[in-house]
Amino acid sequence: MADARLILLLCLGLLCGELRAAGSHPDSVSSTRITVAGERLELRIRTELRTWHEAVAVDADLSGTLEQGELAAARQQLAAYVRAHLELQPVRDGERLAAAVLEPQQVEEVQRPRGSYPIYELALVAALPLSCNGLFLNSSLFEVENPLHRDQCTVQWGSLPPVTRLVWAEDPSFLFRADDVESSSLFGGYLRSGVEHILLGYDHLAFVLVLLVASRRLRQLGWVSLAFTLSHSLTLAASTFGWVSVPSRPVEVVIALTVAWVALWNLRERERRLWPEALGFGLVHGFGFAGAIGGTLAAEPEKLTALLGFNLGVELGQLAALGAGLLLLRLLGRSWFATARVRIVVSSLVAALALYWAFSRVLEA
Repeated sequence: MADARLILLLCLGLLCGELRAAGSHPDSVSSTRITVAGERLELRIRTELRTWHEAVAVDADLSGTLEQGELAAARQQLAAYVRAHLELQPVRDGERLAAAVLEPQQVEEVQRPRGSYPIYELALVAALPLSCNGLFLNSSLFEVENPLHRDQCTVQWGSLPPVTRLVWAEDPSFLFRADDVESSSLFGGYLRSGVEHILLGYDHLAFVLVLLVASRRLRQLGWVSLAFTLSHSLTLAASTFGWVSVPSRPVEVVIALTVAWVALWNLRERERRLWPEALGFGLVHGFGFAGAIGGTLAAEPEKLTALLGFNLGVELGQLAALGAGLLLLRLLGRSWFATARVRIVVSSLVAALALYWAFSRVLEA
């Protein structure tokens, strides 16, 4: 009876995750950088061309790039889209003022990763009123087309340290106050982003889940968690510092296949060493993290601080997910670890889901 309740609860969780992820391509992310110098605000939004095109049909000939004529039209079209879906209000002593009027400057291709979609950046400017000391941002950018779209928003106010927040459908607002910058930090902002990225990454959570139900002892689970952390940290760092460049499209497919591999091996009764799988496949998952936030980290002046904060956040989110899973097993089952029945049913469901992800990502590519 306890196993049945646990299996039902886990199945509902997996189903909810899949429904939430439906309709969104696997790495729907953008980077917004707001720079304030005196009364001048500059806003730069960069994301893949496919994300721009899903919102506004700017790639008229579907060539996968914007020609000179398309760039001229795209500047006004994308600016109109941003003005409709991004509200920026100056703040003076806690009071929100009239929304800033954003004027387009240029659209340009800023990056073309090998084997990946080209990345385009839209630059806009606005004038701020005198004596304002903060900004209120509310965004629904790319939300309709990609419900799980995430934007890494960074505000650089004069010479103050930059402040970073993850903005998405369930947390679309960001209140920045210049007098609070000292109490926040670049490290803290990226730490929070790391936690949010792992907890919103359903494929990464599925990988952690199948490793959890395969583990038979706490020490074994500890080595698995450490191996996964070390390997994904290594490839994320290599991508951030430009030492390695791996196309994002095949990486997303391989991530789904790593989840399926571990889940299918779980169907065998024989116990095995799990840390080599966590170590090897973690390298691939690190490239997945790089696809989601690598562009933001690469543009960050203090890369090492940001990288350490993000990695620690991922680890904390991973430990939280493992802790919640162990507690659930204990509350609804007879022990801290999964029975053979729970392991087989959960692994079968995750394997089917991961193979579906892999197939759909191949079609999207």
